[in-house]
Amino acid sequence: MPDRWVVEVPAWGQRCVESTIRYGLPSLKAAMSHSPGEYRFLVHTDAPEILTPHFEGLSAEFRVVPESKDDHHALGNCHRAAIEYATPGDYVVPGTGDIVYSREVFSSMSKRFAEGKKLIICAASRCLLQDWEPPIGATAEKLLDWTMANRHPTIRELFWGTGTSGCPWCLYFKTDHGIILRGLHLHPLGVVKRAGLKFHGVNVDETLASEFSRDDIHVVTAKEELALAELSPPDRLFALYNTPIDVKRVFKWAVEHSNRRHHWLFSHRIVIQGTDKGISDIAPCNHILEKLKFTRIFCYGTETPEDVVA
Repeated sequence: MPDRWVVEVPAWGQRCVESTIRYGLPSLKAAMSHSPGEYRFLVHTDAPEILTPHFEGLSAEFRVVPESKDDHHALGNCHRAAIEYATPGDYVVPGTGDIVYSREVFSSMSKRFAEGKKLIICAASRCLLQDWEPPIGATAEKLLDWTMANRHPTIRELFWGTGTSGCPWCLYFKTDHGIILRGLHLHPLGVVKRAGLKFHGVNVDETLASEFSRDDIHVVTAKEELALAELSPPDRLFALYNTPIDVKRVFKWAVEHSNRRHHWLFSHRIVIQGTDKGISDIAPCNHILEKLKFTRIFCYGTETPEDVVA
C-alpha cells in the first residue's frame, strides 16, 4: 500500500507566493520523485489564480487564509486544518511557504514511519537569498552547507561565544570538527494522523511534540538524513544584547518559552556540518538542562507524565 501524504502549503503575500513558486514547490516535487506515494496538497493562499498553474498534475485543494489576528496565528490554523483534513494513517507535513526541502525529505520520513515512529522533528535554519539561490533537489548535506553559507542575521547571533541574541530558541556551536545545533523549538516536519489528534497553543512548534511519547518521536540529528532551509526576509530580526549568549540567558528564555518536551529536544546534538566529535556544546547545554530540571515550568500547556521531574 503506498504512503499517503498530506502536504500543507501556506502561501499568502507576495514574498511567500513567489518563494513557493520558485523554491518550495520545486523542492517538494524533487523530493516526491525520490519517494513514490499518494500526495495531496492543501494550499492556503490569497492568490489561487497565480498558484494553481504550478500545481497542475498534482492533487491540490485551495482554501482561503484562515482569519486570525496575525500571520503567526494564521499559520498555526493552517496546520490545524491540514491535520483535520487528513484521514487516520495519512502522513501530514505542516509546511510553510518559505521552506526549501532536501530531496530525501519524504523517503527518509517514510523509513522512520515504517519503523513505527509517529512524529519527525528537525531543525530549519533561517537563510538569506544572497550570493546564490538555494539548490533545488539537493542532498541534505549540500542544502545544509548552503544554509551556513547564507546565514540569516538571526542565525549568526545564535552562535555560542559570539552571538548576542535575546531570543535563543536554539544554539549553534562551531567546533574543530564542524557545527552542532541544539534546539528548544524545532520543526515538526511530519506526523502520522490519528483520530482526534490536535495541538494546543499557536503553532505546531509549541505543543505538538507533547501529544506523542518520546519513543514515538524521531529527531533528525544526522546531516545526511534530511534537511530544511527557511528563507526569511532580512528585516525579520530579534532583540540583541551587548554581551554574548550565556547559560543564564538561555535558561531565562527557556523558562518563559518552552516546556519539558522542548528540553528533551534540546538534549539532542544535531550535526549541521562535519561530525559530532566536537564537544564544546556538551558542558553549557548540560548545565542549562540541569538548571531547567529543577525549575517549575508552566509554559505551553500541560506536560506529559514522562516529562515531569519530581
